[in-house]
Amino acid sequence: MSKLKLAAAERKIAELQSQLKASQASHSKAVLALEKARTTKARKIQIGSSKRQRKSDIVEVILADVHGSKQNPAAVAAALADIKTLQPDRIVLLGDILDCGGFLAEHHALAFVPEINDGGYEADIAAANAFLDALADAAPGAETIFIAGNHEHRVERWILKQKLSRREDVDFLMRQFGAQHVLRLEERGIKYYPYGQVNDGYSVRGWVEIDGLHFTHKVSNARGAAQAALQRTTGSIIFGDTHRQDYYPISDQQGNIRAAWNTGCLCEPQPYYAQTRNTGWTHGYCVRFIDTKSQTWQMVQILIQKGRSMAGHIFKAK
Repeated sequence: MSKLKLAAAERKIAELQSQLKASQASHSKAVLALEKARTTKARKIQIGSSKRQRKSDIVEVILADVHGSKQNPAAVAAALADIKTLQPDRIVLLGDILDCGGFLAEHHALAFVPEINDGGYEADIAAANAFLDALADAAPGAETIFIAGNHEHRVERWILKQKLSRREDVDFLMRQFGAQHVLRLEERGIKYYPYGQVNDGYSVRGWVEIDGLHFTHKVSNARGAAQAALQRTTGSIIFGDTHRQDYYPISDQQGNIRAAWNTGCLCEPQPYYAQTRNTGWTHGYCVRFIDTKSQTWQMVQILIQKGRSMAGHIFKAK
């Protein structure tokens, strides 16, 4: 081997050793973070502890697609600041609070490989738990509902693909890896609806009705998904999944209006697997003001742009 080739090989070895050291350090940090998350007592929601007592009106915050370790810190911080100001009575999480990427992301091409060295599922769990802790701190009196998304469902699919013949083994793996357990939702007092569960009044899995509005994680992933979603339901609906804020209303011949909303997301807007393609994803969430006496409500979409919430002029006004 020539001296030039030898020098190049030595540089390559040094580079790989440096990458390995960095990866090991990242993994160790993720393990410590996960262990801390597991040993720290989860913050249980104290429903009804809000100082503001309402008789007939409910303020509800709806958000989706945080994606655990893939969350956008500035967007999450802006949403949490708004929630602290709003002090909602109810928070509905519309799925994909965990990312469940890496070894569970079987549908991704090789372009996804650089992202599997981000601490993995351990770091993802720790990040999602930290988000739920921050949410409980921001709105300690809010009832919280978690409607699972397709990313949480990845774990269930992965478990079922192990071709386990005993239900006990499936249940064991679910307790080790399932979203409901790794996020300690029961301990937190959070109501959980699995992605594949059929709920009262529906024939389609993963749909829930709350105060006259249909909730689900995924309906259509097309651009203009709100219009497609409205064609698939008999009432108004809110959903996530597309990561793009969207709104589409229609009125019938009697003047009755129904509409579809997409919350937007709180995750990184340009994942590695998108390469040079602009995803068009938008940060944001929704707020619903409900009058339970008249059974009417108003939805407000909140856009978060470059880490700044556009809600300030609405909710911080005296």
